[in-house]
Amino acid sequence: MSTSNVRDRPGALPTRLVKTAGLFLGISMVAFAALNILANMFQHTFIMIVETVVVGVPFLVAVGCALGALVAKIVKHNRHAPV
Repeated sequence: MSTSNVRDRPGALPTRLVKTAGLFLGISMVAFAALNILANMFQHTFIMIVETVVVGVPFLVAVGCALGALVAKIVKHNRHAPV
């Protein structure tokens, strides 16, 4: 059954966020390596700007997912702790 409800999907939220962070960090690293080669070949300012955008966006998504996973883990831990 297809669903868009987050709670119906398998796996804990922190686990999914860490996997997503790893995926986007990997994309960022591959893009950095590929664009670094292009930047060294052409040495244009435009290539450097494109490199910043293409590498920066997945990296920021990865950082956001990692922070989200950390917050979700803390909230999950504190929810079960007595007050």
